Amino acid sequence: MKKFILATAIFASALAETGVCGAEKEEPKADPKTGIVFPADDKVDTFCDMVRHQFNFNGYNAWIVVPHNPLPGKQWFAVPEWPTAFTGRNGVQALLNMGFYMVHVNLYGEYANDKAVGVMHKMYEFLQKNGFQKKGAFIGMSLGGLYSFRYAQAHPEGVACIYADAPVCDLNYNSTRKENIYKAYKTSSKTELAKVSPVNQMDNIAKAKIPVLMLLGTADDVVDYKTNGLLWAERYKKLGGSVEVVKRIYGHHPHGLDNPGRIAGFLTYHVLTQD
Repeated sequence: MKKFILATAIFASALAETGVCGAEKEEPKADPKTGIVFPADDKVDTFCDMVRHQFNFNGYNAWIVVPHNPLPGKQWFAVPEWPTAFTGRNGVQALLNMGFYMVHVNLYGEYANDKAVGVMHKMYEFLQKNGFQKKGAFIGMSLGGLYSFRYAQAHPEGVACIYADAPVCDLNYNSTRKENIYKAYKTSSKTELAKVSPVNQMDNIAKAKIPVLMLLGTADDVVDYKTNGLLWAERYKKLGGSVEVVKRIYGHHPHGLDNPGRIAGFLTYHVLTQD
């Protein structure tokens, strides 16, 4: 009797692990409109009145927005942080309308640490596997600027241009966030954080000649523009980098411009004319 019970338990365990004999796990299929092979947990909704695919990506929520009329080269742009904010001012809506795909991975709280940059690059590899253009545009607002610059420094080959708006360029920028930043980087050393901050790491971006458009608010009391964006721009120019700085008598918000044509034009030009 004991042997029978044991055998039954082993059989049940085997069934639970392998499922029905002969059954195969269904592989994700290519989306009929785009040809993109999304993960099996892909869920579809809308963003800016366009189809958005949301899925789990390396443990983080990710999404790709499909424009109504995609350009033939699968041109794309990424918004690392605040992807739903100021879309009518920062070029997001304009680029979608022009046929660009929008890409986002929600890495909030990682503060562009090495793990986050690694996940961003895995997303880049996913895009390349699915036929997207080699280089994309990055829209980096506030902390999004931190992600954009840290990624571009690590993987300049995937970046056509960067629009940085009130960007965080110094990881020691905000005392109220310091504990979270210490946790993300596993250090409480301001010196160590300074070493990996964009203001001190931009040589690879300069070597790749990545053009940057930067908007700064001279009344910004959240991210000090002088020790963040402006300092980054000054050092980038000394390395021979191309950066256009636009100063406004604004605070941290609103991001973007009343007429986003200047931003959209900058991003579009550099994506469409890349090597």
